[in-house]
Amino acid sequence: MPSSSRPTRLRAPARAALFALVVALGCARGGGPAEPDPTSTDPGRITGTVVRASDGTPLPTAQVRAIPGSHEATIDPAGGFVLTLPSPGEPVRYTVIASHPLLGETRVEVTLGPERPTATVELRLGTAAPEDPADPPPAPTLEVQAGVEVGVIPCVEIGEPLTYTAAVRNSGSEAVEDVTLAGELTPPELFQRRLAPGDVVVDRARFPDARVELDADGFTFTVELGRLEPSEDPVPVYSVSLPSAANLGIWCHRVMADGGRVEDMACFATQLAIHIDTANEDGVLDAAGAFDPAPEEFRVGDGGASRPDALVYRVRLTNRMCTLRGVQLVGRLAPAEILAYRGPLEAVPHRGVVTGSDSGYTWELGDLAPDESAELLFRVEALAPGRGTHRIEISWEGLPRPLVLHEESTDVVP
Repeated sequence: MPSSSRPTRLRAPARAALFALVVALGCARGGGPAEPDPTSTDPGRITGTVVRASDGTPLPTAQVRAIPGSHEATIDPAGGFVLTLPSPGEPVRYTVIASHPLLGETRVEVTLGPERPTATVELRLGTAAPEDPADPPPAPTLEVQAGVEVGVIPCVEIGEPLTYTAAVRNSGSEAVEDVTLAGELTPPELFQRRLAPGDVVVDRARFPDARVELDADGFTFTVELGRLEPSEDPVPVYSVSLPSAANLGIWCHRVMADGGRVEDMACFATQLAIHIDTANEDGVLDAAGAFDPAPEEFRVGDGGASRPDALVYRVRLTNRMCTLRGVQLVGRLAPAEILAYRGPLEAVPHRGVVTGSDSGYTWELGDLAPDESAELLFRVEALAPGRGTHRIEISWEGLPRPLVLHEESTDVVP
């Protein structure tokens, strides 16, 4: 992975600097209150924050979405988000869902409409702290610290080992006996396999008698240290590595001590903003056979047998992430009565294999290395007047579902 993708080590929530899951950044428009306009086409908005229920700590590593539909939120490092929704011409009831790999899920119902096009919510994840405990336990003297080599990164190579570290400190004035650390890697589906003997490597110079036990689930374990003397700084205890099974996600390691009363967490969080430069445009071939994106509209029959160079599409991708394996691009033309796919340009070479039908094509690119580009030019025939669209979707090994990269409109006149 390029060194440019390695930011400063991110610290845990207990030290008030959280891991930022960076999504495609957006901003809400400002301005004072206005009278609701039933004919307005302004989008609806739900703004809010995601916090830990126990102490109000912001959770930028959470994910927020709204249903019905498929609306994903922008989450900033302070846990704030903005959901931009279709213009509320009539009242629509949305369910806003916040989720986190370690803290579960919570939901809030919000109704938007012409009279209320915006709303603000707070989503609280996890278990709230008890109010006024009758007999609060003494403050723990043990402190734990989870760490990672890399925090927020563009993506993870499939099969790349993700390495976490754990340290512990006895902040008291006397030694603590029978110290045990509990570790957990989550979520399991983002790792390529379960833990095996040797994956948890203890610092034997400091803890020669430590004992490691792997739990049956394959993703949790304990490290029995025994006696721990007081220290001014955290003492490194172990490192643990497992290979990744995906490019995108949040891979977390939680470490606990003192029966779970103290804990810390470190995560590898990928940027869900897909770093792929995309060009998707319609145009013509000029007299020299070069692509020209100049026309604003096309005529019925362009791209057909009599005028094959009069309607051409160009798609170009440049990968700004780590190596993507098994890349597949799907182009969809709609509606069928306006646009029809007529195949790639034979005079312009392209990588991979392209197959298609009237409604579109599938382009098998293979692997795409960092900063590598691929281009495809193909003909489309204009069948009838109206507006047609060309939408491109991308997928690759380790991506949970195809992603829509771009949609281009083509206007056809008689």
